[in-house]
Amino acid sequence: MHQDFIRGTDRTQRRALSLAAAVVVAVTVMLAVFGIVMHRLDRDDGVVVMRIDTPYVAPGISSGTHVMLHGVPVGTITALDRIDGERVRLTVALQSSRISGLTDAFDIDYRPENYFGVTAVNLIGGTGGRQLTTGLLLRRNPLGDYSMSTMIERGSLVVDGTLTQQMMTTLDKVVRYTDGLNPMIRTGIVLADRIAKTQRALPSSSLSAFNDVADVLPVFLRETTAGLYGVYDLDYNHLPDGSRGANDPLLDHASAGLGLASGSLFGAAGKLLASHGEELTPVVQAVQEITDTIPAVLANGSLTGKLQTLVAQYDRAFSGTGATRTLQLRVVLDRLPALAAPLGMLPAAPEAGR
Repeated sequence: MHQDFIRGTDRTQRRALSLAAAVVVAVTVMLAVFGIVMHRLDRDDGVVVMRIDTPYVAPGISSGTHVMLHGVPVGTITALDRIDGERVRLTVALQSSRISGLTDAFDIDYRPENYFGVTAVNLIGGTGGRQLTTGLLLRRNPLGDYSMSTMIERGSLVVDGTLTQQMMTTLDKVVRYTDGLNPMIRTGIVLADRIAKTQRALPSSSLSAFNDVADVLPVFLRETTAGLYGVYDLDYNHLPDGSRGANDPLLDHASAGLGLASGSLFGAAGKLLASHGEELTPVVQAVQEITDTIPAVLANGSLTGKLQTLVAQYDRAFSGTGATRTLQLRVVLDRLPALAAPLGMLPAAPEAGR
């Protein structure tokens, strides 16, 4: 291949072209490597790594523990080191896309991240502060340890100091009494279920019937109260001067009367029956024989109904009230020859004098 812009033989030209191509390729590779290195040095990988010094950590905090913000994992603990003998340094890697708005004014505490009690570091955002950057070193005192193990430990201490034998005995009695109420509760449930199954009327009908009862209830209560007051407001509760109180003389007089009636009247009657039993027996039997015929005379109770029907029929035979009452009669006549034709067609009566 011969080139006009390169002098020399074909071999010289090929050598020059190969050298130029090699130089171009080498420069291109160097530029590419330089660009990649610079890009890696300058790019943001989305992770903010910082260190937090704290006096203590909760049980379960270790490398790999989640860091939470508003209940959502935003990072992990990559290292856990002891410093200064009594302090702990946490190396935290946070995802910058999940901590938007969080500054170095945050606080921390320890709490479970799920219902299984796994402990996590919880971040609590504060006001002000600077944006979080990689390499930042902060000192924080935890606001509290709310981990599951700590709560169980504290609960055990409380139980150990309060659940004495007397307390256990009291709780056992409460449980037994509550268990004894189960039949009553079950009875109430069964009763309510039976009422619900038996109740066929609409609520509107039930409320209407209740309204009818409620309408007469005030009158019933008033009359009941008046009756009770009438029973109370007797002469036995009034003194001679009109004031209220037990009227002892009247009560003594009534007691004497009852004693006289029970002793003299009923006692004498008892003595009479005891001493003249043979003479009184025929009289009692005669009275019994007379009274036994009364049901037959009254037709075993049907006579009263017949009498009522008869009285009602006689009462309907009269019309009007008071002095204007008149008897209504219905006259039934036999067929007469003169009334065989309609009344309007009867022959006229002959005039007088003809």
